Amino acid sequence: MKVIQLLSILAISYKLGEAKIYFDRTIEEANGVSLDLTFQSGCTAKDTYGSNKCSFEWGDSVSGEVSAKLAQDLEQGSEIEINLKIDRFIPFYLKCPVCGGECKVKIPIVEKEYDIPLPPCPVPAMQVDEPFSFDLPLEAPVDVSATVSGEITLIDSTGNHVVKAHVNGKLSENRVFRSSLE
Repeated sequence: MKVIQLLSILAISYKLGEAKIYFDRTIEEANGVSLDLTFQSGCTAKDTYGSNKCSFEWGDSVSGEVSAKLAQDLEQGSEIEINLKIDRFIPFYLKCPVCGGECKVKIPIVEKEYDIPLPPCPVPAMQVDEPFSFDLPLEAPVDVSATVSGEITLIDSTGNHVVKAHVNGKLSENRVFRSSLE
């Protein structure tokens, strides 16, 4: 009986310690765009904009389809604004042009900086209908657990919101249990 109890505790501990990538989002505004991002599996909800409340394991094969339409060009002066909290306390704010030049990103805590080259202006109106498929790494690139919550807004050159979304995410990796078995 004690062996069964021990195995049950170990199974529960393993399940609680599983590595996960989770996200959900709420689209608050969508003006001049349509979007449907659908994953083949891993999500528990679906709405007008596709899959939602999605959870994946490290090492999963992820696939689905994206269908998006941008009704008008995004001209010079259009911006993306990201206003997030990491673990509810650490601010991450970024405002970058959508096109022309580059976007400088500094990741909090690890203080890594990235320069992201941007496409030339304008970003043309377009329709995209594409399947996608990729494999997540077998384990997290860094041994870290974190949550993220906040807003991402795409703003056109006149200051109007093209898309505004509230996002939540969780990245968890528990190597303590696995390393104790190795």
